[in-house]
This record gives sequence, C-alpha cells and structure tokens, in this order.
Amino acid sequence: MNCQAVFSNSPNDKYARCKLQVTTYSLELTAMIFLLRHGETANQREKSFIGQTDLRLSETGRRQAHQWRDALELVSFGRIWCSDLLRSRETAQIIAESGRTRVEIMPELGEIHLGDWEGLPMAEVRSRFPEEWRKRGQDMASYRPSRGESFADLHARVIPVFERIMSLRQGDTLIVAHAGVNRVILCHILGMPLDHIFRLGQDYAALNTIDCKKEPPRVIFMNMPLRTYFSVNRNTPSHFSPRATGGQIIVTEVLQHREAHVLGFGKEDVKTDGLCPIGPEKSDQFSMN
Repeated sequence: MNCQAVFSNSPNDKYARCKLQVTTYSLELTAMIFLLRHGETANQREKSFIGQTDLRLSETGRRQAHQWRDALELVSFGRIWCSDLLRSRETAQIIAESGRTRVEIMPELGEIHLGDWEGLPMAEVRSRFPEEWRKRGQDMASYRPSRGESFADLHARVIPVFERIMSLRQGDTLIVAHAGVNRVILCHILGMPLDHIFRLGQDYAALNTIDCKKEPPRVIFMNMPLRTYFSVNRNTPSHFSPRATGGQIIVTEVLQHREAHVLGFGKEDVKTDGLCPIGPEKSDQFSMN
C-alpha cells in the first residue's frame, strides 16, 4: 500500500488537518466483518449508565439505521448478528430489510451489565458512590459495580462468541452490537489493554471494519460515521462495498479531528510531520450503551 498523510502545521488549526493524498487499499470480496454500533437510543436526556437497560431506538436512531441499510445495500452479507437488546435488534432488522439474510440473535453480544449503577445518571453515580467511582477510574478493566460486570468479565463473555462468529463466517459478516462490546472486540484484535478501552471512540451508528483474510485479523476503519463512509468511497457515494468498487477503496478526502476515524495504516505505510488527535474526549470515559 502506498499512503502518505500530510498534516497542517498552521498555528490557527486547533487540530491538525490530515489529508490522505493517495491511499489505495485492496479488499477481498469476502472475509470482511462490519462491526456496527446500534443507532441513537430514546429517553436519554443526560449521560447515564445504560448497559442492559432495554431502550428502543429514537427517531434519529431509526433514521441512522435506514441510512446504513441504503449505504450497505450492495454488500451481500452471509450472516448478520446482533444482541438480544432491542436497540441492537431494531438496527440490525432495519439494515437486513434490503437483503435476504436473516438476523441471528446472540445474547452474549449484549452490553456490559452495570449492576446497581444501571440506568443511573453519571452525575448521580459520582455523587452517591464517590469511592467506587474512584476505584473504577483506577482499574477500568477489573472494576465491577455491585451485581454488575467488569470489562474483563465482558471480554470473557464476548470474545469466545466473536471467535465463533469468525469461524462460522460465510462471506462478509455484519455484527450490530454496543459501545462496550465493540471496544472489547477492537482491544482484542489490536492487542490493546482493557485499561485503555476508552481511548477508542464508539459513537452511535458508527462503523468498524475488520479484515479477516489473514491471521491475525486487522482493523481497517474504526468509529466511522456515515458521512465519512460516503467520503471514503466517493466514486460510489451510496455504497461502500468491495463488490461496488471492484475491490479498491481510494481515499482522497480531507478528514478533521474526530472525523478522522481511519485506522489500520502501519508505521511503514504512513509518513507524518505532525499530530492528528482522534481519540475520545475526556467526557467519554464513562459513556456506554
């Protein structure tokens, strides 16, 4: 792959602007996993701990799912998987409307269980459980709320199922899951400690793609919103598919700060002369669902 990233050094840019000048990446016609977070949920007026709480999609969330259905129309998924939580099922079922692949429910893909914190606003948890809040911040991987799960527990539940899904793969695969679940999967593939799990952004209805044609699997794109998905494949604005593009993706779009969700270019592939911070903001450290 021939890829060069050039970063602006302008003192007026709060965040460097990164232009991938000529980037070509070949995709196999099969062996791709599309790992999607469900759409926006209803009844969330403030940041809360929403793990196993079974919320529906909001109108925005349903619109996001319909947009992904149209964007992925030409991808012939061999399998479509989701969790048993309503927000995941609704998103997957809407996307599956355009094809003949049935949605398969895997309860183990459900979001982390937050125990006594489930459904509570973050501000309330911080106020009512200051010592527990401090402990969680010090040990993000292993801290377990009362009657809940730790991220290590979530990893032990999700990764065997993810490995099974990869082994059952028939062509391209879609998994519609949750922020915590997706982060655990990405940490696993990247060999990244769970203590750093919130360095990975997972926005509503954002897409991650994983190339499984070789061992180990490789993350190609991460936390990519629909608007960037379209930009990445400008020759086919409505479809980002190996079949729609002849197996080639050409990136020429200027991406800025948190829209620069491209992952997978090794040190040997990317030349930089600046920094392009794309990680989640500090306020995202405790958000999930």
